[in-house]
Formats: sequence, structure tokens, C-alpha cells
Amino acid sequence: MKSSDFADLLINFSEVSTSVGALDIAADWVRLAEVFTLQSSKKSGDVCKLIANAGVPTAADRSVPNLLSNLDSLMRLLKSVSKKEPTASLGELQDALVAVKACRLLDVVDAVKLALTSAKPNASRKTSHSSANLETIQQLFDQLEASLGNEREFKSAHAQAQSSILTVADLKALAKKFTGSTAKSKDHALKLIWLRHASLLESRAKDAAIGGRTAA
Repeated sequence: MKSSDFADLLINFSEVSTSVGALDIAADWVRLAEVFTLQSSKKSGDVCKLIANAGVPTAADRSVPNLLSNLDSLMRLLKSVSKKEPTASLGELQDALVAVKACRLLDVVDAVKLALTSAKPNASRKTSHSSANLETIQQLFDQLEASLGNEREFKSAHAQAQSSILTVADLKALAKKFTGSTAKSKDHALKLIWLRHASLLESRAKDAAIGGRTAA
């Protein structure tokens, strides 16, 4: 495989990166491609040998099976030459591509775009909840609201939330829905939920104390 062929392959990936706004990735890959095309004969031969040993596909060989089978080699080579691993990890790219093994190359490119987008540093990611989890969140919310201020019933509802199969993100969503505050962790979410109940009990106790003094 020629250095220019591999440069073409890198540029192909950099175009995908550019199209999703991952300019940091695109710049790195274009720079690496330029290095390959500007190598001296001796250096170029060494690079070609490294590429051949890694089994990276040529620019003309971009079929889905070859992209899949050579991803590992491509990622290893990029890491070894650039000393900087691409933002999207091998695992993320493989997960994105394995589901479209029999699809057209354009579909694969779309999958790579998604992987690059989701793996961008500091990219805002919207947390998604399954319909089953949304239903569980609503059920727990309703139980917590209904038992608010009742010590025994609220303890039971709180325990259900703690032992539920909800993910940390789901529990955070429950805490946000129930208290209006953003939790930093699972324990923090459960604490926020409990504090709303405790705060209500404390408020009732103060009102009762004030009422007692007024009556006296």
C-alpha cells in the first residue's frame, strides 16, 4: 500500500469528522495524511511497511467488511504514528459499525459520524431513558408524592427507589422531577429525595410548636 493511498483513507475519515464539526479530529488526521504524502523515499518505505504489517485497507478498498475487519489495525496505526488516539475509541466505532455490517458504505459513514459526534470532548449529550424506565420513574414519583409527610409510607417509597433497577441517570431524573434539584450521583439523588420529605416534617413540627405556644 502506498503512503498516498493511506493518506486518502485518512482524508476520507477527516471529511467525516469535518462534516460533524469535529474539527480537532479532522485537523489531526489531515495533518497525519500530509506527513505521509511528504515523506522521503526511505521514510515512505518504512511507513508503507508499517501499514502493510498492520493490514490497513487501501483507499480503493473501503467496503463494509474491510472497514470492520481493519478497524483495529487502523486505530493502532493512528495511535502509534500520531501519538494521539482519535476521540472516538475503537470500541465506540466497532459498536457503531457492527450493526450496519450488511449496509451500504454511506450508512457506515453515518454510523461513524454518530460515533465521532457522541465521542467529542465536552459535547453536550442528552440522556435518553427507555419507555420502561420512564414508566418506573413516574410510578416512583407518584408513590413519593403520595407518601410525602407520612414517615412509614415515605420510607417504603424511598426504599423502593433505592432498590429499583433504575440507572444512575434515571435516579437523577427522578430526583430532579421530585425536588427540582440536580443530583451529582445516585447517593446524592436519594439524599435529595429524602431531604424534601425531612424538610416537610421539620416545617410541620415548627408550625405545630408555634401553634402550641400561641394557644398557650
